[in-house]
Amino acid sequence: MRKISSGRDERGIWEDWENDRYGVTRRIDEHQEWLMIARLDGSAERDWRDYQRIKNQIFGSEVEAVELYPAESRLIDPSNAFFLWRLRGDARRIGLFGPRFVAEPDVYGLGPAGAPQRASK
Repeated sequence: MRKISSGRDERGIWEDWENDRYGVTRRIDEHQEWLMIARLDGSAERDWRDYQRIKNQIFGSEVEAVELYPAESRLIDPSNAFFLWRLRGDARRIGLFGPRFVAEPDVYGLGPAGAPQRASK
């Protein structure tokens, strides 16, 4: 990821980032911080590991972020763009606690038996 532009407007600070596959807008205001991630080719295809790498490069490797599925009344649905929200303040960690691990499928009900975890890039 490389930062290609940045600035400040009435809504706060913004930054635009890009690599060979994704365009990312980062927004920071007094209440929240988020990334809007979209593929440059416009497709809806996405890879969790790509998003993790983008999150690490822009927010930091030890920062946690969440993807929000909003109430229909608050839905904003831009074309094939996905959002990661950074937790701020004292509530910086959510979800599973403990060391990092990669489980084989079906050990924790995570997938069908015999479906191997793909190799890391």
